[in-house]
Parts: sequence; C-alpha cells; structure tokens
Amino acid sequence: MNTLTKRAPGRSEPGPVGQAGNRVCLRARRRDLGGRHLLANGGLPERVIHNDTKLSNVLIDNRSCEGICVVDLDTVMPGSALYDFGDMVRAAAMPAAEDERDLSQVFLDLDAFNALARGYLEEARDF
Repeated sequence: MNTLTKRAPGRSEPGPVGQAGNRVCLRARRRDLGGRHLLANGGLPERVIHNDTKLSNVLIDNRSCEGICVVDLDTVMPGSALYDFGDMVRAAAMPAAEDERDLSQVFLDLDAFNALARGYLEEARDF
C-alpha cells in the first residue's frame, strides 16, 4: 500500500485519504526517514535519554539557581538525544497547555526555541 493511500472504513480497497491525510502520511514518511532511520543505521548514536525533558524535572539549587540533578527517571531508556531536545522544545517554547483547545493560543515562541537550540548545540556538540 502506498503511503498516500489508506483503507477507508467499510472499504476493502485502499483509496486516497484526501489532502489533509496526504500531508499526515507525508510527514510520517519523512519522520521515518529522519531520526529513526539514522538511529537504525548508526547515523545517530543511541544514548540514555530522559523522555520527559522539562524544567519541572530538574532539581534547582535555591542559592545558585543552577540545576543539581534530573528527577522523574521512570521514563529513562535508550533513544536519540533529538527526542529529548524535541520534548524540551515542546515544554519550554510552546506556552500553551498540552491540552489547549483554543488553537490560537498554540504557537512556538521562536525566541525561546532559538535560545534552546543555541544552548543545546553548545553543550551537546560532542554527543
């Protein structure tokens, strides 16, 4: 079955899923060619990752305001550091709640994203 077709409910043959569905399929296909493909083929090293990267999972020293340690380790497992970066961006650069229903409130704060990317690349350069 072509990635741009999908079996419709009640149909035995796959058919086009429409313009929105095509975009979803294309994005899924690109994602498969991205991080997972690179991990599987050794292009990205597998690391121990947190999988819930957000500020509330870092214990902060009250005096120095520096991170002391990472907490909430129940989601730690092997994977790509890019997963943690993406999760951190979602948590820190998107001010809306995860379950926000008003889509006008859902946006990416580009200043926050750029700061995260600069800091991450500076610190993770040798990963």
